[in-house]
Amino acid sequence: MIKKIQFVEPDILGFEVDGRVSEAAFINMMQELIPKMESPGNIKLYVEIPRYEGTDWEVVWHSLKFAIGKLKTYFSKVDKIALVTDKDWLRFLATAEYKLIPAIDEKSFEFSDKEEALEWIRK
Repeated sequence: MIKKIQFVEPDILGFEVDGRVSEAAFINMMQELIPKMESPGNIKLYVEIPRYEGTDWEVVWHSLKFAIGKLKTYFSKVDKIALVTDKDWLRFLATAEYKLIPAIDEKSFEFSDKEEALEWIRK
């Protein structure tokens, strides 16, 4: 499941990933994300993952199609990404992945540091 996290700041888009990521949840998230990336100005992404139980293969396919077609264009609109999770392997993976996109400032946090993550994404 993916739920939108509401922020007062219009340039911050937040999501909570809890459990398994289904195709429907991914499509709903993209329906929130794409208009923000197509609007004027840059955005910041805030993602919390309290529990992760895998991803449906359809999501992997949609992600690959998105990455091939729009990744460079859309991610040039992202200034920052904050990831909050207690999963060490997810924090490691995110940090490694975003080293490939040096224009994005990414930082990963544990849930005990959630307030620090919120402060950081708002700067």
